[in-house]
Amino acid sequence: MASIQVAKGLVETGKIKGLAVTSVERSPVLPNVPTLTEAGVTTAEVDLRFWFGIFAPKGIARTIKAKLEKAVSSTLSNPLVRERLANLDIESGYAPGTVLKAKLTNEIANWTKFIDAHGIKPE
Repeated sequence: MASIQVAKGLVETGKIKGLAVTSVERSPVLPNVPTLTEAGVTTAEVDLRFWFGIFAPKGIARTIKAKLEKAVSSTLSNPLVRERLANLDIESGYAPGTVLKAKLTNEIANWTKFIDAHGIKPE
């Protein structure tokens, strides 16, 4: 399992075969690679796409948190930054810390559900 950024070149050169993307819809970066549902994974109602976040220590001062959120939001709104990220096949977007916290909680539940449903064990 790898991010689109890692897998894209390997799939395009035929070094690996993309079996499925873990997002709900097909990736525009690898449009010929099916979704988990299309590949026959019946528990694919879970959206398992890769994402990035910026985290700070628990208990960070509200003023510092507000400055960080403003800086990240401003940076990700910059057309040049968005273009450079798009060139890396990264879909940029911003959400405040409260949304990121909810997303992280949801991601842990989603991955746990997927792992348990498929009997995945560490080796």
